[in-house]
Amino acid sequence: MNSKPITSLSVALCAVLLAVPLLGGGLASAVSPATLESVSARAVTGVLAPLTHDGYHARGSATFSPAKSGASAQLQVKSIKDGSWDTVATGKQDSSGKASFYIGDPLEVVHEYRAVSDGATSNVVQYAGPYKDKATGLATLYFNSNDGESVNTRDKYFDGEFAMKGATSSQVAGCNNEGILAGQALKAEMKGRGNYSWSFPKKSFTLKLDKGRNLCGMGTSKKWALVANDYDRSLLRNSVASEIGKKFTNLQWTPDQKPVDLFVNGSYRGSYSLVERITATGGNPPALGGRVPITEASVGSSPGSVGYILEWDFRKGAQNNFGVGSSGWAGLKEPEDEEYSAAMGTYINDYVDKADAAVRKAATSSDWKNYIDINSAVDYYLAMEFLKPVDGNMWASVYMYKPQNGGKLKFGPMWDFDLAAGSATRAGNVASSSSWYLRNSLGVSAMQSSKTWFNYLNDSAEFRAAARTRWNQLDQGLHMNTFIAQQKALLTKSAAENYVKWNHGSRISEYQVIKSSWASDVEYLRSWTESRNQWIDSQLDNAD
Repeated sequence: MNSKPITSLSVALCAVLLAVPLLGGGLASAVSPATLESVSARAVTGVLAPLTHDGYHARGSATFSPAKSGASAQLQVKSIKDGSWDTVATGKQDSSGKASFYIGDPLEVVHEYRAVSDGATSNVVQYAGPYKDKATGLATLYFNSNDGESVNTRDKYFDGEFAMKGATSSQVAGCNNEGILAGQALKAEMKGRGNYSWSFPKKSFTLKLDKGRNLCGMGTSKKWALVANDYDRSLLRNSVASEIGKKFTNLQWTPDQKPVDLFVNGSYRGSYSLVERITATGGNPPALGGRVPITEASVGSSPGSVGYILEWDFRKGAQNNFGVGSSGWAGLKEPEDEEYSAAMGTYINDYVDKADAAVRKAATSSDWKNYIDINSAVDYYLAMEFLKPVDGNMWASVYMYKPQNGGKLKFGPMWDFDLAAGSATRAGNVASSSSWYLRNSLGVSAMQSSKTWFNYLNDSAEFRAAARTRWNQLDQGLHMNTFIAQQKALLTKSAAENYVKWNHGSRISEYQVIKSSWASDVEYLRSWTESRNQWIDSQLDNAD
């Protein structure tokens, strides 16, 4: 990998120049000085020095002969994308010809480096930064974009590599080494994710692997989400929602998630949730690791032979959006744009419009059951009513799916609970652990229409009776005290590191509920969910 010899100068790049990461976070020298080839007729005068680093930075040096004191020098890295050489650090020769370089947050993937000064170019060496971690017990995820490009937009994917260092805590089963840490480089893409949350200081990301991986025992998939939980200072609301969703078995599938620590381009990003993304699994019911149980579309599929995933979204943020009667807007999440056809759009829009018309007559007719699966509707309604997410009134992040071949609309999966369980003091008494939020529309501002499908369904005596019966089947299993205590113990070290990186008390919104400490935020969440359970029980236990 040496560059072409030069005739007048001998150059050695010393220090950082070939090191490989150890699983424990340290570095080992991968070559000896004897392996550095001479780049001229004379022997290389430099000596490969050990890399010095503090866990976040690297230092290197190159010695040029003959020396030219004060001459500028550059440390360059070879671009993975186009083979060009880019300067990553600068220095100056001292009287002995030595130039020193400082490299902040070096990438953890192998790159080629060289040093240049006063017309001389050094030999080429390789270096990869160490896979650092915070030793929190959780798995640590790493993404390095090609050439360290900042993952700074939701509009495009950035190519790179993915790795995961397995968890040491026995509470996080199945979180094993992945990618280069398991002996094989794993190509990946990453982009920003979120709507309102993309404006937050701590960003969420969408991750797409080039090969499916069974990350943390959640099933094999290429598609994952890394959720920052920035608005939710307990860091636990999404995991609590996932646990609650799993209790409501008529939803068939609720996204699983595991807490992890995240590094992007060598920089620590904080404590995150690694979450299964909402995608089709192709089966019914879903197998282990399966997701939404519908048949995926392909180019040329007939509209009725495929399944559809829809999101109620006032922003019209999907690639393909349509109005639902006069109740608001929904977007198609699947079929995705490359498989989508105008005929599919017409088919699903027509079906949902008919469902909307039937739901509006729910007080006097049960025709809505011809279009909507009552069991999933009841389970989804109760789970959402329990958690009171701000967006839950058909505003945003409310999902439905329609299976293929005449299947009825089903509610779910559950998604996005940062602004839930008392974390925001928005209109509609949403922060209170008492009062209905989805059932009654009084004072609720986050709605696309003055009366939502949930409001209409609660006009139906049959729906209310089914909701009461289902609540009394499940309510004793919906106490979250033990689960929250377990998650608190698991997350304690990760949360502490997160709030060294991110200011716990820094307010995103005037509506945000922040307690005096992370432990207080967790206790508030525990108390809120317990009070919420008791209040709903008082309303639905043998009464309406």
